[in-house]
Amino acid sequence: MIHAKREKRRLSILSLDEIRLLLDNVTTPQNKAYLTTIYSCGLRRNEALHLQVEDIDADPMTIHVHRGKGAKDRYVPLPLAILSIFI
Repeated sequence: MIHAKREKRRLSILSLDEIRLLLDNVTTPQNKAYLTTIYSCGLRRNEALHLQVEDIDADPMTIHVHRGKGAKDRYVPLPLAILSIFI
């Protein structure tokens, strides 16, 4: 049996200017905080959806990610600029 080869898709990587433009056009503060956190911390969409306030630890500057890839927990560094969004 002969199968057609699947076309490989290239990932589209946004430039910093495109990301700033995208975040500047977000109107609600909740969505802006969500998208900024995903981008700056490198979270997956589902990981960010399950974040709670208790998961953000300002003292060691980390975010505790529950139910990550492979159902594993992990800690992600929290940038100082993102901390100001939550405080």
